[in-house]
Order: sequence, then structure tokens, then C-alpha cells
Amino acid sequence: GEAWNRSSSQAAPPRPACDFTGLALEATDGGQFVVVTGWDQVAVSRTESGHEGCLAVLVQHLEEAEDEVVSVAAATTRGKVRNDQAAWILQSAAEDSTPFWDAGIDGSGQVIGFGDTGLDEYSCYFFDDEEGDLVERS
Repeated sequence: GEAWNRSSSQAAPPRPACDFTGLALEATDGGQFVVVTGWDQVAVSRTESGHEGCLAVLVQHLEEAEDEVVSVAAATTRGKVRNDQAAWILQSAAEDSTPFWDAGIDGSGQVIGFGDTGLDEYSCYFFDDEEGDLVERS
């Protein structure tokens, strides 16, 4: 009994809920690298730990399926909230100039809803596999 309890307490964590159907793979540099897009939609839970768990599942699969896989590295950027920059960009496009706020127009008494964490440059609305990029990106 005691040995079983000890080994069961060290069991592998449960496999995360992942949906790999939205991934797109593209070979680059003569097949030396594979760029994976659509990664932000893989983890069903949409949490950082969910994404990390799904990455571990994908890496394990690649290591088991492909004897030529040497390493896997994430080449992603995390979105950052930059409201300090957005204020002057949207109000005047002149650095640190906020004419609406200076005129007392600050949204007081207004109720709105808005959410945005950035642009998915590989969205089907901004990218065309046949024609390439439809928007410039840096």
C-alpha cells in the first residue's frame, strides 16, 4: 500500500486541454526551421499555464515523431498594454500632446466598453498565404 501511494503521488500532471486544429506550420530557411502560427488559440483554457502545457505536449510529440528535431524554441512576443503611448497617439499623433484631455474632454460621466490586446498579423483578414503579407509589420 505505502509504495503504491508514494508512486501515485508522483504521477505525471494531467494533460492540458489543447486544440491544435488551428495551427499553421511553415518551413523556413530551407526547412531548417518551422514557424508555427495560431499558437495563441491552442490552449482551451487560454491561460499562460495552459499554453505552457500545450507547448510541452507539442514538443513531446515532435521529439517522438521526428528524429531530426534538435530543439524547439518559442519565438513569440507577449502583448503589452501601452496606454501611456496610446493617449497621445490617438489624440494628436504628436508625442505627449493630449489636446482632448487638455480641453477637459476626458470621458467623465460616459460609460463605454472596449477591449483590445493587439493585432494578430497572421489573421486571415491581414495575411494571404498566396500573396504574402497584406499589412506591413515590424
